Amino acid sequence: MSTTTSAVSGLPAGYRTTFAKVMRILAMVTGTLTVIQFALAGYGSFRAIGRHRGGFDAHETLGTIIGIFTLLVLIAAIVARPGRRPLIAAILLFLLAAPIQPLLADLGKHHGAWWGAVHAFVGIAILGLCGVTSRKIKLTE
Repeated sequence: MSTTTSAVSGLPAGYRTTFAKVMRILAMVTGTLTVIQFALAGYGSFRAIGRHRGGFDAHETLGTIIGIFTLLVLIAAIVARPGRRPLIAAILLFLLAAPIQPLLADLGKHHGAWWGAVHAFVGIAILGLCGVTSRKIKLTE
């Protein structure tokens, strides 16, 4: 019949390479946003000391944006099929950033500050996963 290729019916040849590049770029942007997120957390914390309301608004908004970016990273990874490690990293990246981080933040606000510490540690893990996901990979058939 036909030879085995990485092309999928309806998608142009080389689409996996393109989506792998898109995945890497999105992961790098997400990592950059995550670094900014840490700065915004510090800003919100010190603003809260002065009893100002709304110090964490920018942090919360950027958290939502990061969640959207991690979803885009995951979609690009699914299409690119980059291999086991980057795909697992993309899945974990999305799970930690989108559903888990907002949950931890809410728990920190209402059920104890130590949840806030867990929230910060997960932020570090997200930054690390951005690094794993953005590494250059060699696609295999």
